[in-house]
Amino acid sequence: MKEKFGELRIYVTHANDAISRRLETAERESFRACEVCGQPGKRREGGWIKTLCREHASAHGAEI
Repeated sequence: MKEKFGELRIYVTHANDAISRRLETAERESFRACEVCGQPGKRREGGWIKTLCREHASAHGAEI
């Protein structure tokens, strides 16, 4: 598991279809949730690409 370009990336070697679907859902949701607090957010740039809510974007120096 890692974060890349403001979204979660999950890698597994053995997963059935149900688990694969859940992991894909988590990855999709990760680029709509703030990395700090989990509130609704969006991808923002400011040196690094991060998914942040408005409050944490300003605190991290990212574009609002």
